[in-house]
Amino acid sequence: SITIPDSVTSIGDGVFCGCYSLASIVIPDRVEEIGDFSFAYCDSLTNVVVQSGVMQIVGEHVFEGSVSLDAIYVPVDCLLDYDGGFYGSKIVRYKPIMDISFDVNGGNLTADKLERRFHSFYGSLPIPFRTGFVFEGWFFNGERVSDETVVSATDDHTLVAKWRIIVPNPVV
Repeated sequence: SITIPDSVTSIGDGVFCGCYSLASIVIPDRVEEIGDFSFAYCDSLTNVVVQSGVMQIVGEHVFEGSVSLDAIYVPVDCLLDYDGGFYGSKIVRYKPIMDISFDVNGGNLTADKLERRFHSFYGSLPIPFRTGFVFEGWFFNGERVSDETVVSATDDHTLVAKWRIIVPNPVV
């Protein structure tokens, strides 16, 4: 993975072309231009997140030959001028800052929702309480979510509490 510094405003022609081990990249907010063949033939590239709300110029064949690329994630309000520069790649729109609510599933919780950025960590999550049960964690779409889980949902969503009943010890 490569982290492009926030100060970068343009990615030149072919700059990452043929970086076979590049697996993912986040294109920061200030980038307004991506040159021709910038990420072409990056065989391991699977994930691209565009943080910019305005992408003014996208060159030709930017991701050509990047055969492992699943999707390019762009903000819902991103204005793209790209004339096919994404070369048949799947564009997935995401909400940059989303509300995360909680279904406590019979428990109690003081927090009702959090705001998180797409592709950031969930961070500190609240711990609910339910008499007679042990909290086993938060889940989204059947997958456990922890503080270190990266927000991959593309819109507002709800985390669901999972509980395990406390079985009292039998009286002997």
